[in-house]
Amino acid sequence: MARKQANKKESTEEKSVPSDQQSEMTAKNSQWRISSSNKNKGPSTEIGSILYTLFGLLSHEENRKVAIPFAFTALAMFVVPISVFFAVQAALPGMGITDDNKILSYSGISAVISANIIMALYAFYAYQEEKHDWAAVQEKKKDDKKKN
Repeated sequence: MARKQANKKESTEEKSVPSDQQSEMTAKNSQWRISSSNKNKGPSTEIGSILYTLFGLLSHEENRKVAIPFAFTALAMFVVPISVFFAVQAALPGMGITDDNKILSYSGISAVISANIIMALYAFYAYQEEKHDWAAVQEKKKDDKKKN
């Protein structure tokens, strides 16, 4: 029994490894992590042994208030500029503009402007959310100081 415990102690003790072998082992381990994380579909990040994916992180309760506006904005960035492009393209001939180059140019410019408006609205929303979060942090600090 004592012999088994002694063997366990020897096997669990760290053995010294020369620095050049240690760097090779680290490189092999990092290559293994990279290759194993590339097997998963979608973008992911590995911290330690825990694998994080975009969908996994956004589905957490504390991230939902960010995920929902982000999803709506992403959907709007896909739908609105395309809709604006085709709506302007259909409306311009009725307004007397018949040159195809002008129609396509005005339609494209309108789509780009609509995409920029969506991005600006999302940035404004994110800025307002950050101000709200910062105010909550400052209020919590004041409450903590009053308690002490």
